[in-house]
Amino acid sequence: MLASLAPILARRRGPLKAALRTVPGAAQGSTHRPPLTHTQGMSTMALRWLDPPDGPAVVLLDQTRLPAEETYLTCPDVASLDDAIRRLVVRGAPLLGLAGAFGVALAAYRGEDVAAAAATLTRSRPTAVNLSWGAARALAAYQRTRREATSTPADAE
Repeated sequence: MLASLAPILARRRGPLKAALRTVPGAAQGSTHRPPLTHTQGMSTMALRWLDPPDGPAVVLLDQTRLPAEETYLTCPDVASLDDAIRRLVVRGAPLLGLAGAFGVALAAYRGEDVAAAAATLTRSRPTAVNLSWGAARALAAYQRTRREATSTPADAE
């Protein structure tokens, strides 16, 4: 595609043309920069599951405190996860989808009403499509597993 744009790009001057120049240290003809060395070896978990004895819980990187500090918030129940989502502790569509799914799993693990948990999480941020998608997918998987577990071997044939 870049080859088909060559005549247009050849006529351009300014920032776009400068941005397409070969970057020093990159492979021959490449316009991609090599990774920054100061970020190598860095590990930050934005969301993770906490098993017993300290859990079950969902641990979130508190994005409201970035970049000044790296703080984690532990959500031991759906209500605290709902609050964290509402306060924008969790940001970004993919991470919101995971938070919704983890919240449903948390409710299932704790023996709570899983459908109610999915509904609560979906209402946490109504415009966050990935949040409702993640909660709905996890709820569907939970319900499917429950149905399969209660079916008899004769039903499976």
